[in-house]
Amino acid sequence: MPNSLADMNDKELLLKLTALAVRVLAEFELYGPGAVMPGIGFSAEDFAVRVFGQYLDGKIKVKSLAYFYTAIRNDVIDKSRLLAHTNTECMPTNVEHGPDGEATEHLAEFPDKKPLIDHTLCVQSLSDRVRACVANDPKLKEYVEAVLDLGLCKPAEIADALGVPVDEIYVRIRKLERHLIRDGLKAVPS
Repeated sequence: MPNSLADMNDKELLLKLTALAVRVLAEFELYGPGAVMPGIGFSAEDFAVRVFGQYLDGKIKVKSLAYFYTAIRNDVIDKSRLLAHTNTECMPTNVEHGPDGEATEHLAEFPDKKPLIDHTLCVQSLSDRVRACVANDPKLKEYVEAVLDLGLCKPAEIADALGVPVDEIYVRIRKLERHLIRDGLKAVPS
């Protein structure tokens, strides 16, 4: 085995880069040489080959472990950011199979439009907490019920439904924001 990076041949350098990529993926809680980045399908070896290709193409001119490590890490971060901005709504889902082995009709490679149960529970929990926050103030309670129960969003619509001026709705909105901040249901803008 060579003593320095300068003495390494391409095969040994690629093995070293793969080891670095395994280490980088472990930072992202993807462990082992067979770990694959979900949604992208890149393994440590794939990231190593990409950086090695950049080295061979002359895009990377420095032959140091620290530089290669940073290049691999940046590549992993770029791919994870790309994945975060990718819309997976149009991607086909894994089709479930019924007892007869045939694909069930409800998926048929289209995404399910029903809201997830945890989303529904979170929305219900939040609305319950908002209602509890305004339980002692009849005007705010009336405003919250108009928004949550009637589904009204625009201040003019809410004012019309409650029979109050629009300016009063804006006062209630500001008062509700203060209540929500006080009870920890809304973050204070910095």
